[in-house]
Amino acid sequence: MRRKSAKEIQMQRLFAYSSWAIAHIAFTGLLIVLSCSSVASGQSAESVEAMDLKKIQEQVSAILPKIGPAVVCIEAGGGSGSGVIVDASGLILTAAHVIDKSDELTIVYPDGRRFKGKSLGTYGPADAGMAQILEGAPHPFVEVAPADSLTLGQTVLAMGHPGGFDPSRGAPLRIGHITQIDQNFISVDAALIGGDSGGPSFDLQGRVIGIHSHINQQVDVNRDGRIEAFHLAWESMKSGKHDEVHYSKAVGSGESSPNTQQPEQPIEPREKSSDRASQLKELAEQAKANGGKLKIDREQLMKLRQDLAIQTDALAPTSGSRLRDAWAAKWNETFLAHCDRTINAICKVMASGRQVALATSVSSRGYWITKASEIKGRSVTVQLNSGNIFPVDVVAVDDNLDLALLKVEQADEAANQSLLEWKANDATSGEKGTLCASLGTSSSPVGFGVVSVSKRPLNGKSGAFLGISVKPLDSGSGLQVVEIKPNSPAIRAGVRKADVVTAADGRQLDSADQLAEITAAHVPGDELRLDVLRDQTQLSIVVTLGDGAKLAPMPGNREQAMDSMTAKLSKRRWFFSTGIQHDCAIAAKDCGGPLVDLQGNLIGLNIARAGRIHSYAIPRADVEAFLQAHLRESEAK
Repeated sequence: MRRKSAKEIQMQRLFAYSSWAIAHIAFTGLLIVLSCSSVASGQSAESVEAMDLKKIQEQVSAILPKIGPAVVCIEAGGGSGSGVIVDASGLILTAAHVIDKSDELTIVYPDGRRFKGKSLGTYGPADAGMAQILEGAPHPFVEVAPADSLTLGQTVLAMGHPGGFDPSRGAPLRIGHITQIDQNFISVDAALIGGDSGGPSFDLQGRVIGIHSHINQQVDVNRDGRIEAFHLAWESMKSGKHDEVHYSKAVGSGESSPNTQQPEQPIEPREKSSDRASQLKELAEQAKANGGKLKIDREQLMKLRQDLAIQTDALAPTSGSRLRDAWAAKWNETFLAHCDRTINAICKVMASGRQVALATSVSSRGYWITKASEIKGRSVTVQLNSGNIFPVDVVAVDDNLDLALLKVEQADEAANQSLLEWKANDATSGEKGTLCASLGTSSSPVGFGVVSVSKRPLNGKSGAFLGISVKPLDSGSGLQVVEIKPNSPAIRAGVRKADVVTAADGRQLDSADQLAEITAAHVPGDELRLDVLRDQTQLSIVVTLGDGAKLAPMPGNREQAMDSMTAKLSKRRWFFSTGIQHDCAIAAKDCGGPLVDLQGNLIGLNIARAGRIHSYAIPRADVEAFLQAHLRESEAK
């Protein structure tokens, strides 16, 4: 059988993806509907001129402590969504599709407290729903914006519980702006994913202006039920009435009502899905006429992918309506000076002729810091802003932070770049709500947004993967292997089901947690020696541990499906001992560059594009600790 070329495989995936994407897909916790019309974006010149990022920062910082406690997780019918409490009795606004499958609900506070709740009514044309907490009053609550209070281009803060309740994370914050206003819905470009449904969008006064309903395949196109529609159906929903129009008939139609507001100066419109379908059909016919082969060069392929919005970095300068309108221009203008200051302190890390990461200068003697997992086992070079390329040596690696220290030898140009000061101070803490930008090698940010979650452990394991499940023997001496993952390090080393593992690295075992602890003390590629009893025969088996980041599943199938609609994610996006979560949708290849606040103070070093709605950065204090441990010693030699 003839092996398909990479181009054929890519086109095959493109057609398969597009066919799948045009369907209406519903997940518990988020309704995904691909709009059949182009979504215009932009805002009036007046609203842009009135927007000052420093003022927005002040308002976000002021309202965040007030709105956060009212954003709850709603567990219903085996799934979960979100909601927001709007009075002290526990009245909740949410999405119809979150609550209409179950009358009995569990309401989870951001601090983990759980309360019984019940569904009330729904209003289908806006995918609107109401629920009631049945105990624990009084409850924290937020104000609802009055009707007709929305304007195109106004800043919105989106919250919810994506993927379900996570006590270590809470409700992540995301920032965006209104790009379209319809009779029952508003379009916003704050990134959402499964579990966010029913969560609120707030204005900068902390008032609810919309309830998350459904997303587009593009990260920056999401639809909220408009708060005016909630006002219209308030009493009927509160009384328990369910509207005759089912939400599936109302959302995602893309039909503009007579009350639709469009921007005064819209951006270049995206293709309508009918145009996309025609384009795909034409390409399919070309391929069929050519024996199943499609002759298309790389430039045409990339243009096709861009037109179909198959891979969109919504917050990166190259794509996404958020990046092409006046709202984005204001962000770019604000961070321009910081880009000019740091552009020579950031370079590209190259492997096999392509960029795999960024590196940031940390010493006048030619030392740079980057993402370790992208260079492991590779021969890499750095390409400076001048275009000159130099080989590097890897001086030190921290697997828990995924950081690597590089040294460029015999290159005065590489040694005399502008430097960034990584010493931690109080100028910026990177706390939740901090407006931020991710910097790269261009004169504009590679992404901008807000710190969504403050510093926390991001599953502090090293990522070393063994691949067996065990249970303690009744005798209390040893662990019996009850399951082995296919193609895992354990099975490749010769471990078998029913083997009894008596020791690991010479330590006697009596619990599964003990084996997990010993494994986690290693990093991928390390050897772990197991003492195994098999049919009364004592064996010693050496296992080369694998990389759990490559093998671990996403949190759930719906997240996998939605993340697959996003730009390429980092190969290692779990298992960092500490990290800051933000909503700058950076490209995976832009990890290794700095994350800064409005004043240009360093927040951290970008380490992973982790999903549709979030990226991770290693906090500056942890970067400094890494440099203190390794850079000073290397410079002294």
